[in-house]
Amino acid sequence: MAKAPKPGYIGLGTGLNKQGTSVNIKQYKGIGFCTKGNGQKYNLQLVSLEGADYISYAIPFIAPSNWKCYQIPFSSLKPLGSVKNVSLNKALSQVKMIQWVTNFLPQDSVKLAIDDIKLIK
Repeated sequence: MAKAPKPGYIGLGTGLNKQGTSVNIKQYKGIGFCTKGNGQKYNLQLVSLEGADYISYAIPFIAPSNWKCYQIPFSSLKPLGSVKNVSLNKALSQVKMIQWVTNFLPQDSVKLAIDDIKLIK
């Protein structure tokens, strides 16, 4: 019997300032970015700081073979894991980084490019 493939995980991200500290982005409505890749599903994640724990809110997106631009309202993000006890509003007040990561599914290869990142007022 063949072994089931182990889920892979890879991603890229950016902090929101040179100091690497958290930033309050509650005044923005969402995030925009352009992407291209291998047609696979990835997650956009906002990583927030709550005490000593990191908190992520995320939404899946597809990285098509040609450039596609997304504008994602923060209200469409969903908490990952046990984050449900921290509101999105609270998480947005302490964003540490933005990440684009594999969707926790086994993938034979990863091809992902991100460009033109902006917060939307």
